[in-house]
Amino acid sequence: ESLMADEVTTAEKAKEIGNAAYKSGDYKKAIIFYTRAMELAGDDEDQLKIFYSNRSAAFAAMKNFDEALIDATKCTELDPYWAKGWYRKGLAQVGLEKYRDAEDSYRRGVDFAPRDDDLQRALQEVKMMM
Repeated sequence: ESLMADEVTTAEKAKEIGNAAYKSGDYKKAIIFYTRAMELAGDDEDQLKIFYSNRSAAFAAMKNFDEALIDATKCTELDPYWAKGWYRKGLAQVGLEKYRDAEDSYRRGVDFAPRDDDLQRALQEVKMMM
């Protein structure tokens, strides 16, 4: 099914289409549908943080690290205790070669999720880049 973004009426459905597009490597489409999900989520911060996180990942996959950082930062503002937001922020900062900032972001993430292997690995890798 090929729905236009404005035909999708629930945030969850928009996110599902965005996720499918992301998995297939169609990052532009993913961004469009994550953006639609945000419009439909209103001020539901629990939903919004996920949509910002997902859109940040899509921007990063397109090497658009400035936009990825903006979305990841929004994610950490919506929920400062959510480790995944800090992971997304760190990834964007690495893409922008802001390695010290990335290290800080990864450390914040590790504080909230000490057993997260992706965060631990990312933290070790960024230390080697500096």
